[in-house]
Amino acid sequence: MLIELWERLRGYDKWIETEAEVKSSELLGIDFPGKDGHEKQKNAIAWNSECRFVWQDYAGNEHIGSFVADEESSLYQLCDGEKFSIRINPRNPEDFYVRGLLESDFARAWKAALWFTLMILILTLFFVPEIFRLLR
Repeated sequence: MLIELWERLRGYDKWIETEAEVKSSELLGIDFPGKDGHEKQKNAIAWNSECRFVWQDYAGNEHIGSFVADEESSLYQLCDGEKFSIRINPRNPEDFYVRGLLESDFARAWKAALWFTLMILILTLFFVPEIFRLLR
């Protein structure tokens, strides 16, 4: 529901839906700061997928785009030759919108908010009784 609302607010719901084809995808390791070289992939703490893809506009012109998806995205495991849905701006076919990227951003933000709330709750449970004890 939030995503549909966002799409309406941004006008993406009026963009033309079309099919894009993956031309290449590559796994990228996210490592600890300070690492370099081949150890980057060996010591990765998380993975992203960089995807390059093509689509045709309504006039038959081919366009190229790319995105980086994290492990939790539905777009993470796209392979060469696979097809997925995008929306393109009818006024500027170079502009594209991929719903799966927004879905993973919302999921990441939701998890971060939950963790933040949990940490605040834990800190409150530990420190509020202590504050009341000191005020007596």
